[in-house]
Amino acid sequence: MSDKQLNLGPEALDFTLGAIWAADTNALIGVDGDLPWHIPGDFKHFKNATLGCPIIMGRGCLESLPKAPLPGRLNIVLSRTLNLSEPNLVSVPTIEAVIELLNEHFTQLKAQAGSTAEGEGAPSNPYGVDAWVIGGAQVYEAFLPLTSIVVTSQVQTAVELKPEHTRVVHAPRVDQDLSNWQVLPDLSDQEVRDPLGPWPWQVVTYGRKM
Repeated sequence: MSDKQLNLGPEALDFTLGAIWAADTNALIGVDGDLPWHIPGDFKHFKNATLGCPIIMGRGCLESLPKAPLPGRLNIVLSRTLNLSEPNLVSVPTIEAVIELLNEHFTQLKAQAGSTAEGEGAPSNPYGVDAWVIGGAQVYEAFLPLTSIVVTSQVQTAVELKPEHTRVVHAPRVDQDLSNWQVLPDLSDQEVRDPLGPWPWQVVTYGRKM
């Protein structure tokens, strides 16, 4: 079965998959392989959400990271050309292989927990997510049918594009797909963060309608 033929939903997984990204008002998430803003608070938010969880990314996302692999997380790269096999950095060729790897990962965690206290090994983030998709655009789109929750940092402005910008990347418009997604107020900001800064932003979390 090819990735394009994969027809599964979140209920097919034995773990909870989430996606996380920052985007401007036009759902732009990257320009020429880089973030078009610098928001330390959002970096901290991303770290707090994903630390301790496997993260799934494409090759372009991996190469855009200032430091790879991201520490404290199993970094999984979806790529048919890379051959990575390090303690916290592996590459796999297909979505099915990612799912298989994650199933093995969580099975091992449960076995290691053994008879420890109830709740040991549960997600430490407030979203209840076990593994995260962190980009880029094609990887978000590929895994979106399997995703239960999407955490967005919504930058309250539109990035000004210039003629020299050749690669402009956008996130899926879950905010416009309200037949499948709904805002989760308890996991979303009620006020804009850094309202007087150069990049005001706000966390808005979407849950899949079941």
